Amino acid sequence: MTSAAVLAEIARHPVRSLVWRWNWKSAACSAATRGFVFCSVNLAAGPDAALRALLTEFALRGATAGFYGAITQALSGARPAWAGSLSAIVILPLLAHTAEFLVHRLAGTERLGASIGTSVAFTAVTTLFNSFAMRHGVLTVGEHSRSFGDDLRVLPRTLAEFITAVPRALLRLRRTEVA
Repeated sequence: MTSAAVLAEIARHPVRSLVWRWNWKSAACSAATRGFVFCSVNLAAGPDAALRALLTEFALRGATAGFYGAITQALSGARPAWAGSLSAIVILPLLAHTAEFLVHRLAGTERLGASIGTSVAFTAVTTLFNSFAMRHGVLTVGEHSRSFGDDLRVLPRTLAEFITAVPRALLRLRRTEVA
């Protein structure tokens, strides 16, 4: 299925695609890591500002990241794989960071520009990683998915494979050019 077909399926059946396939693993991981990012960036504004930013982001991501995870998981099955990843890295930040900006602005997050900038950069990397991991059956939900504990056990290996994917692909390409 192409990226366009996956997105059309989500648009035609949003309840089935986003609610029934809400990715609680993505929600838990995102809420924890994003809360830490916002807390860290806002520490310079004081402990109260850091805590408020952490709790705001934790609540926001806890509520929304499962939907983003469902989209990422659906796009991780798109072919070609690069198109699914590219679609995810464009669509998800637009959705997520628009909502994030509005919620943090209403909450009075002190270092909003730096927080959103850091979050956008973090999203670029984590969306690519999540798409990669989900193509390998890690951090998925639903039928044929592993337990969260099993996912956590294979996560270090999956991260190593992700980090080395581009260098390995370049080596394969070089070998075929030499041959």
